Amino acid sequence: MARVWYGGQQSRAHHRATGEVIVTEVADLPIGVSVSVWTFAPGSQVTLGPSYDDQSFTVLSGSGWVDSEENGRQDLKPGAAAYVPIEDTPTFGSADGMTVVKVFGGMMMPR
Repeated sequence: MARVWYGGQQSRAHHRATGEVIVTEVADLPIGVSVSVWTFAPGSQVTLGPSYDDQSFTVLSGSGWVDSEENGRQDLKPGAAAYVPIEDTPTFGSADGMTVVKVFGGMMMPR
């Protein structure tokens, strides 16, 4: 049987952002997975802190980049997905604006 879950969809400014990055919480599931939409204003960026689980960022619209110590700077466009493993601290940013969906937790990626 399908179950419907209604999230609070609370929005807030990201506390690590330079410029405006708005995070809208979409779902926080009891299996340890959360989903949020991040909206980057033109010229904004955010450096992630270390996390305790894997996360992925998929670009819905706009364009931007991700810069990590291991892989350097890589361009992002709609449909691109960036995988961020535990403890990694990359920087995401956009010159023109970008919207991404973030999925955190659940060990969704193979190691």
